[in-house]
Amino acid sequence: MGSIDPTYVAHKAQSDWNGQVSSREFELLLLTELEPITRRVDTLLYLESEQGDHLLVIESQTQEDRDKTSSWAYYIGYLHAKHACPVILLVVCQDLATARWARRPKGIGLADRPSLVVHPIVLGPDNVPAVTDLDEAASDVVLTVFSALTHGRSPQVSDILEALAAALDTVDTQTAGSVPRALPRALPRARRKP
Repeated sequence: MGSIDPTYVAHKAQSDWNGQVSSREFELLLLTELEPITRRVDTLLYLESEQGDHLLVIESQTQEDRDKTSSWAYYIGYLHAKHACPVILLVVCQDLATARWARRPKGIGLADRPSLVVHPIVLGPDNVPAVTDLDEAASDVVLTVFSALTHGRSPQVSDILEALAAALDTVDTQTAGSVPRALPRALPRARRKP
């Protein structure tokens, strides 16, 4: 299969569209990446639920970052196009200011007429409880993991991690084994034990 000559295509487009499209404009229309771009989400899960199968993208966000609008839109669009299933974006924050920023809808397009709006689900210290009770932690290990992630900068993080460690002894080994991979990336270095 031969490659497409952009000059020929642009010339053909100009003649077909009465010369109203320049070579540069046509190159912008192609949407083909000529160089590979590495894009990685923090965590990607395939979930089956009563609402149907879907992908869950989990991103840890430590501060406001205007570039995330484009990144998050790309993740959602790419994964939806590739897997033909719904994509949910979950953003995990450790401080209230970042959580408030992340909760605001982020539009791409004109301010009064966006073509795409990214509106993630956001977990932060204001809407996830600090789970420090062993019974509560054991009854909902996933909530306790998110508690540790969202309260990673809190003075309660040690108590949360102790409850989580004890709760992990009560669940199956596959569930317990997946938790340690998620925690170190999200917790601040100062709180990690060697």
